[in-house]
Amino acid sequence: MEYIFHLDREPFEAVRQGLKTVELRMCDEKRRDIAPGDIVRFIHSGDERLSMDVRVTKVHRFQSFEELYRALPLSKCGYPSDDVPGEPWRDMEIYPGYSPEEQKKLGVLGIEFELLKRE
Repeated sequence: MEYIFHLDREPFEAVRQGLKTVELRMCDEKRRDIAPGDIVRFIHSGDERLSMDVRVTKVHRFQSFEELYRALPLSKCGYPSDDVPGEPWRDMEIYPGYSPEEQKKLGVLGIEFELLKRE
């Protein structure tokens, strides 16, 4: 399967530079069947002419972003290090449909990947 995800400038650049190798998403209808071997095309939200393809290597499933953040290395998720003070999982709650209630209802994903193509 192939998927398309839009990324803002900062996470897009982190993927391009190889600093971010895990994408965090809700386990909604569009993504619940994502599996190792699938291809994801990341498209830059600010300039849709920019894209890159990755191959999913592993899918981590959790009940909440809090659980995910406690289990996965945050440096792979786009943070500068694994030691992030406070409650960094709250960052995800700013996105529409990513409320704690939706997380509990749908679950969340940590989609691990390897970069295939740079454009």
